[in-house]
Amino acid sequence: MVLAPHTARGNIPRNIEEIVDWITGMIEYMCENDLTRAEPRKAAVDEWADLNAKAFKKLLSSQIVFRQTGVNQNVENRNVPRILGYNDGAVRKRKKGQKAAVGDYQKFDFRN
Repeated sequence: MVLAPHTARGNIPRNIEEIVDWITGMIEYMCENDLTRAEPRKAAVDEWADLNAKAFKKLLSSQIVFRQTGVNQNVENRNVPRILGYNDGAVRKRKKGQKAAVGDYQKFDFRN
């Protein structure tokens, strides 16, 4: 899923293009190294979740209960706000992605 949770807000077609470019680079790396599976390391997932939580807390919308924060009164157990988007800016997200790719995608575990 290219346009998934924690996608940067804003110009969606541009965001999709950047995500596809990043995924393509990772697939190329995997093909060059005869790898078939990639999984983010737990520490990287936790770091990303913390980053998203900090950015989300800065927003007024983090204090509002509505569908853009994942709350849907029509669905059971959907009454707690969740972080659905990346709210720290598309440029910062792009730089974080570029940094994650440097050094052979060190925040990922690979298998062949």
